[in-house]
Amino acid sequence: MNPNHPGLNIVTKLLFLALTVGLSACSAQQAYSGLQQGAKNDCAVSSANSSEYTRCMERLDMSYEEYEQARKEAGENTDSKHP
Repeated sequence: MNPNHPGLNIVTKLLFLALTVGLSACSAQQAYSGLQQGAKNDCAVSSANSSEYTRCMERLDMSYEEYEQARKEAGENTDSKHP
């Protein structure tokens, strides 16, 4: 196939866009997991007793999907307050 073919340029751009979107979503989820794990480690280090540790861990018991949903809902609520 001719590398100067206009269709190839479009396909390349679409492939690049798809990979970028896919990798950014993966990276955000990895960042969330890493930060969540760090916070869980802080619970273990800073909790004085088991009930404090349990409360700390319960606050962090949210999947990435649940976090994203809550973040979107919070954004929608904020947007509706500011026309």
